[in-house]
Amino acid sequence: MKITPSDEFWVVTSPKYRDSVLEDILFKSSIWNLHIQFMGGLTMNDLPTIYTRRDLALEDAKDRLAKRDAGVAKRKTLGS
Repeated sequence: MKITPSDEFWVVTSPKYRDSVLEDILFKSSIWNLHIQFMGGLTMNDLPTIYTRRDLALEDAKDRLAKRDAGVAKRKTLGS
């Protein structure tokens, strides 16, 4: 697959915060805009993943939020 600087794609990152929402971890980007995201603080620790199809990116983003929520619920249960 060839992606040029002007091609757009979808990026999914892992949620950083308990209140992160879909719009925080799923965004449309390009090579240039992704470069700016990294300059602004995005790191490989955020596990960024690039998708050419929005439906697959959306599925991954929802899964990451669900896993985060399951972990939060588990920690609350253990702390009670």
